[in-house]
Amino acid sequence: MTKLPTMITDIEVMIASQGPAPSGTVVWYMPQGDTLRRDIGFDLTPGASRSARVIDEHGGLGENYFNERIVTLSRDEYLGYKALVFAPPDSDTEFFIRINFDNGTHVDLRDSQGENFRLTSYPRSTDRTFVNSTPSGSYDDMGLYQCEYPAGCAWSLNSMLQSGPR
Repeated sequence: MTKLPTMITDIEVMIASQGPAPSGTVVWYMPQGDTLRRDIGFDLTPGASRSARVIDEHGGLGENYFNERIVTLSRDEYLGYKALVFAPPDSDTEFFIRINFDNGTHVDLRDSQGENFRLTSYPRSTDRTFVNSTPSGSYDDMGLYQCEYPAGCAWSLNSMLQSGPR
């Protein structure tokens, strides 16, 4: 802790472990509850930059966030970011976020239990796959239905989104 203002020099994702996605049964759900608008983004792909990046106008990753930004914090001041994290296909990644300061210190961010965050992307193949769908387009028959992974699952989900409730 310092009494003087300090500058954030970088926010980076630190990968603790990365392997293939677990095998088995997948339930394919559409994300809900928030928009794609984020302040910063991270790429968990091996070899990609670990630094926070700008989210571009298409929802992808742009330049390093701190290339043209200076962020300083005074004592008892706080700052919040929303982050979009991109993971490679067929991966299971544990990670945490590190905030680096100009005085040589850093702060590591983990979940509320002090554990690393975990992000598992869809696997390349599955034993069985289900999608939350409505075959008739009516929410009366909404449920989990088996689908052919991956193309058949995406089609089921897209057809439900296009037809909407009847």
